[in-house]
Amino acid sequence: MTRFAVLVVAVALVGAQGCSTGGAGGLSTLQISLRSDGKVSVAGRVAVMRDLPKAVKAAGARSFTSITVAVPDGTSQGEMMTVTRTLREAGYARVLFTRPRRAQVSR
Repeated sequence: MTRFAVLVVAVALVGAQGCSTGGAGGLSTLQISLRSDGKVSVAGRVAVMRDLPKAVKAAGARSFTSITVAVPDGTSQGEMMTVTRTLREAGYARVLFTRPRRAQVSR
């Protein structure tokens, strides 16, 4: 649970508002979505995993850009590692993952 709390705080600090422009030419944050069919949505465009770095670059990301990846329920750790590896090999080291929020009811 503490790992989840750290992730939530990190996303809040990055700015979960989507894309924002950085001062050095390029985005400071970029939000992408991993789809249930294994493809990735970047700035409204759908790409296959092997084209992810190209799509992220086309969206304006640079090596300092924090990339937030929204993943659907049921996404395996292996799939998230593939996304992380693909982005890191392309020079993007700041990768965060988010899952859909769940409502909690206490009585």
